[in-house]
Amino acid sequence: MTRAALAILAVWTGLTAGIASAASPPPPPATAEAVPRASLADLAWLAGRWVGEGLGGIAEEVWLPESGGAMLGTFRSLQGGQVAFYEILTLAANASGQLELRLKHFHPDLKGWEERDQVQAWELTRVEGEAFAFGPIVLRREGAESLVVTVTMKLQDGSRKDEVFRFRRAG
Repeated sequence: MTRAALAILAVWTGLTAGIASAASPPPPPATAEAVPRASLADLAWLAGRWVGEGLGGIAEEVWLPESGGAMLGTFRSLQGGQVAFYEILTLAANASGQLELRLKHFHPDLKGWEERDQVQAWELTRVEGEAFAFGPIVLRREGAESLVVTVTMKLQDGSRKDEVFRFRRAG
């Protein structure tokens, strides 16, 4: 891996460590009226291959259609033509019936960032039109061919930064 890719990976590792803390502590219990309701059918448009930009490089995301009650996604970040990291993601209803986004990060050699039995997980917190917020991550459809993913990260100094990934449908 190039020195530039290692530097970007180090920054991203520090930033994504803040994703978990951005989701913690959990919000107070919501009233039944305040809990957003959506199903995997509402996110069926996400299925397919998406290619775009984010973190100063190329970003690719692929989502499989719902099967067995879940959608499965993969993400790849390329910096300077080299893989910087991967993610595996799922969208599924949790034990309380609420949609939940789960993800796990991997280095290019597939060694995990999170501990073996740990995943990052966020319940659906907001639905606004074609935007679905899972804690600090918002998946927003912009027309049939465009996906914008915004990740709000907590930086080491306590400030927050939005990282925006702009994708186009590639298949």
